[in-house]
Amino acid sequence: MVTTFPTDFSQLNLSLPGQTKNSPLQAWNAADELLLQRLQQEIESSKLTPSLGSVLIVNDAYGALMVALADAQPQLWTDSFCSLQAWQHNARLNAQDGNSQQVIASTGPLTQQYDLVLIKMPKSLALLKYQLLRLRPHLHANSLVLLAGMVKYLSPNMIACVEQCLGPTKVSRAEKKARLLHPQITSQIASLPDAADLAEHYQLPNSNLQIHSEPGVFSQHKPDPGTLLMINQLDLLLPQLPPAPQIVDLGCGNGALGCYLASRVPAANLLFCDESYLAVASAQRSWQLNQLDASEATAGTAEFKVTDGLSGLSSEFDLVLLNPPFHQGNRLDQQAALRLFRDSKRHLKPSGTLVVVGNRHLGYHQSLRRYFSKVKILGSNPKFVVLAASNNHNVPKD
Repeated sequence: MVTTFPTDFSQLNLSLPGQTKNSPLQAWNAADELLLQRLQQEIESSKLTPSLGSVLIVNDAYGALMVALADAQPQLWTDSFCSLQAWQHNARLNAQDGNSQQVIASTGPLTQQYDLVLIKMPKSLALLKYQLLRLRPHLHANSLVLLAGMVKYLSPNMIACVEQCLGPTKVSRAEKKARLLHPQITSQIASLPDAADLAEHYQLPNSNLQIHSEPGVFSQHKPDPGTLLMINQLDLLLPQLPPAPQIVDLGCGNGALGCYLASRVPAANLLFCDESYLAVASAQRSWQLNQLDASEATAGTAEFKVTDGLSGLSSEFDLVLLNPPFHQGNRLDQQAALRLFRDSKRHLKPSGTLVVVGNRHLGYHQSLRRYFSKVKILGSNPKFVVLAASNNHNVPKD
């Protein structure tokens, strides 16, 4: 569903890729509006020239800012492959190119000094700090940096982080449940850590596996209880796997599930995929830390891809491991999980199995029955349930 987003720069037609007809979600929010309104004020007051100079846009979820400022040829710095796709989708809606050369992955280098930086505040404080520390060397004394976020998710710690990394920060009054932050870039800030030092390491319980997590990656500081419950049940599936199974850790995060399976099935061929660049980098580092490709007994392989689900892949799998998200950015949205269920069905071999863990209240067993003839409970606790879905009779009995 295409909706109109009026701005001082242009009137935009925006939509969410794959949006269902009755979805209430839209491709911008009040934080986008605040950023563009303030930017126009800066131009009108002659503090910024209409050409804007070198522009960086950070965390633009659906491309509203990139499309609005297309004439300035901004760069998009993002951790989300889906956000990249959403921008390109909306660029096409507005007869723009959406050139991928304008995109910098969150793991990639910033290569210039920026005159203007617009930042949509991420949900994660760790990711915000990582981004600001990476950005700081690419600002000059006259750089204009504007940040905005929805009040509900804009914590005092986030505001403090902006001040610590960039300088004294003015915070606007709330407008449409959003706030604008305007830091004054200081020439020097002492004792800032290196962004690389923000990564976390921990040992997976009941194993020798070391897990690496970059800032903002799901379950960065400790194992997720749902993942641990799922790991405890995976051994039930090992007898039914072929000698050299094709396995995908879908939405891999830091790679805990895939690394565990590789340690138990050395001949497995693993694909780790996630829409987060930092997540895939984390999974690859977890694999390397555990030397899972160094054992002489290991005949399997590992591949790491930044993808939107399993889109664009032709492979078929014996086993899909999935701890699906139930948020889209800061919004509660189960459509992402349903799409991953459909993707899994299309990419499973006839004898293959999808294993899913989720909160009990999400009712994934009912959703899975839309796509699979067999849905079994592998394990559960008061909060989580692990389900095995297939279209064959090889799923372990309850």
